[in-house]
Amino acid sequence: MKSFVSNIVAGAVLIHASASVGAFEVPSTEDWERREILVDPFSFEHQIVREDVLGHWTGGGFEGDLNFVLTSTDDERHRLYVQWLEAETQAPTYTVSIREFNVAPEYILSFPECLNDNCTRALVTGTHAYEGMEQRFILTLTGVGRYKVGLAAEE
Repeated sequence: MKSFVSNIVAGAVLIHASASVGAFEVPSTEDWERREILVDPFSFEHQIVREDVLGHWTGGGFEGDLNFVLTSTDDERHRLYVQWLEAETQAPTYTVSIREFNVAPEYILSFPECLNDNCTRALVTGTHAYEGMEQRFILTLTGVGRYKVGLAAEE
């Protein structure tokens, strides 16, 4: 009876340990926070449509430039990335994939047009690849690596 109870306790500990380890694993396809940190728009086989430094950022005692990168796939749908470049080296401190456009690219996008001096608010116009309808979006950069996208009519 003692070995039976020991086996049950050992099994429960093993299951608990497995569950605990599983809780710390990063799902490779669903954790966008982790995925965005590792994004390098220049490493994909997409064509760079345009890249341009349009604004300036400051935060946490650091500062630098905002680089916008628009890429195109073979079927001409676009993806948009924003890079927070370090001031002295111009190396990316953080790069974010704009998931609202990039997860299932359905739009042919215009390059962002700045709506304020430091380009933390930008207008992006998209033409739907299937329906041909045009939609205007406002991209707002809310901090290093943070943004929100809304319809221009909702702003």
